[in-house]
Amino acid sequence: MVSHPKKLYPKRELIPFAKFNANDDVACFDGNDKSGNPKVLIIHAYASEGWEYHGSYNDFNEWLNKAIKTHQEWEEDEAGN
Repeated sequence: MVSHPKKLYPKRELIPFAKFNANDDVACFDGNDKSGNPKVLIIHAYASEGWEYHGSYNDFNEWLNKAIKTHQEWEEDEAGN
């Protein structure tokens, strides 16, 4: 179980909602984004502070589309092996 990113990175306002099984990356909403359609930040749990940021998506829909595509590619790779 990954510790809550808020405890690991107290300077960030993170709202985690998904963990990648292949590593310790956690998808989080940017809690400082008050737009109603916040960015999704990819945070690598347990990295040293300042090294935790692994990228972002403009919004949840962009993240979800990429997550679905990545999952499909993973399933295709697994089926081929």
